[in-house]
Amino acid sequence: MAKLSQKQKKNLKKKAAKAQGKPKIINKSLSSSSFTPSAAAQSSISMNTSTSTSISTSITVPTPSSPPTKAPTNLFEVIDSDCAETPLIAYKHIAPLLKSVSRAKKKTPSTLNIYDPFYASPNLTKRLASIGFSSVYNRQEDFYDPLSGPSESDHDVTVTNPPYSGDHIENTFRYCVNTGKPWFILVPSWVYFKPWFKEVVGLDQIVFFVMQAEGKRYDYVTPQTVLSSDKNDRRSRTAPFMSMWYCSFGNLPSDQQQAMIQEYIASTSTSMSQFRLRVCSDLNKLPNDHRAEADPNRKRLSNKRRKKLKNLLKR
Repeated sequence: MAKLSQKQKKNLKKKAAKAQGKPKIINKSLSSSSFTPSAAAQSSISMNTSTSTSISTSITVPTPSSPPTKAPTNLFEVIDSDCAETPLIAYKHIAPLLKSVSRAKKKTPSTLNIYDPFYASPNLTKRLASIGFSSVYNRQEDFYDPLSGPSESDHDVTVTNPPYSGDHIENTFRYCVNTGKPWFILVPSWVYFKPWFKEVVGLDQIVFFVMQAEGKRYDYVTPQTVLSSDKNDRRSRTAPFMSMWYCSFGNLPSDQQQAMIQEYIASTSTSMSQFRLRVCSDLNKLPNDHRAEADPNRKRLSNKRRKKLKNLLKR
């Protein structure tokens, strides 16, 4: 996909700014899509699919009460390498953080309005609903269309794994930061080393990182719309990079954010101990296995250590 023009990026920023407006009451009959995102927040097919920049805004979306019996046809051009759905285990890892956000907003997990701008299949909403988060907006819509959708967003938090191609990762961070709302973005660990990262996130934003035990990667799920009919197709699972959750509680008071982070860190050694998670709130202390290859602070592993990590990845 071609890079966005400065005008398109400006449109995204304007729409994200409007997303901070007062939520409005809307039709509550859609149990898993009970709120409407901002215009900038209208998504493309992806989560991991590639995005098209033009589509009619009159899209018929099936309600949760009558889900499609088979995988829907993609409305956008798809880049197969972008088709990788977030596994359930990854959502479980941040579930306590989402519950903290719901408490901060005086809601329950089931009424917390979650937005993911990149659609791959209905499985995303099902996975989140299975762990108590049933109000999720994730549709085949164009994230980059400034004319689609209303001018305000009713979502409370963005949870997404954007496509890796083009400028999708950068644009997702720009949108999330500009909304001022909490966000959780699952991307390759090396994103922090991108030239735009510090400029987009800024020094005032409290950002922390959640990752698995040393040497362990998230296995992403390839949707059925991409898999071939060959039963031996091995793309059903993929783990191309070390990845981690980039997390922020948005514009909540800093002391409240720090308390929520400390509460989560404590849970990783108690109620969440089975997941063997690591939490890092300082990039200078980022574990070596999650450092970018070009990071001068990345230590070169000994052959013995390299072999051990290689064996861990095979499990």
